[in-house]
Amino acid sequence: MITDKINQMIADCGLLIGNLTYSNPNVYHEIGFVMGKAKAEGRDSANMLLILDESVDAAGMPQGPRVTNGPLAMAKLSAKS
Repeated sequence: MITDKINQMIADCGLLIGNLTYSNPNVYHEIGFVMGKAKAEGRDSANMLLILDESVDAAGMPQGPRVTNGPLAMAKLSAKS
C-alpha cells in the first residue's frame, strides 16, 4: 500500500522538512507521525525543519512582505519586492 511505504520512508528519514505554507493536512499528519515516533523512542524532540512562507495566504495567493515573531524552529520566508 502506498501509505505504508510513505510512512516507512518517513520513519527511516533522519530529518523531516515540513512545508506548512499551504496548510496541507498530509503534512500535519507526517509531522505528528514523526513527533509520535520520537516520543515512543524516548526522545524529547523530533528532528524536523518546519517552513512557513507568510507571504502566501491560505488560498495560495501572494501577499505583501510581513515580519512576525515565531518559534526558532520555524524558518520564515519573506516575499521579495
